[in-house]
Amino acid sequence: MINELKIDEMIKHGCLVTAGNINDYNTMTIGWGMIGTIWRKKTFIVYVKPCRYTYEFMEKNDYFTVSFYKEKYSSSMKILGSKSGKDCDKVKMCNF
Repeated sequence: MINELKIDEMIKHGCLVTAGNINDYNTMTIGWGMIGTIWRKKTFIVYVKPCRYTYEFMEKNDYFTVSFYKEKYSSSMKILGSKSGKDCDKVKMCNF
C-alpha cells in the first residue's frame, strides 16, 4: 500500500511528468498529483495546462510517467520546471 505521507515528502523534493517516446518526448516538474483508486485500479492523476509543451505529448501518447527525485536534484527540478522543451534540450542541461 502506498504511504501517503511518504508521497507528500517525495513531491516536496521534486517530481517529473514525462510523456512521449524515446525519440520525441518532453518532461516537466510538477508539485501536485492525486493518488487513489478508481474501479479497483491504483491511479495517479496529474493536471497539465494545455499551454504547457508536455500537454501535446500527453495528448498524442497513451501513457506518461511520474518520477520522484531526492532533494539533491532540486537544481535540476528548477531547470526542468522553468525551461521549455520547445526552446532547448533541458534534459541534457541536467545531465539526465
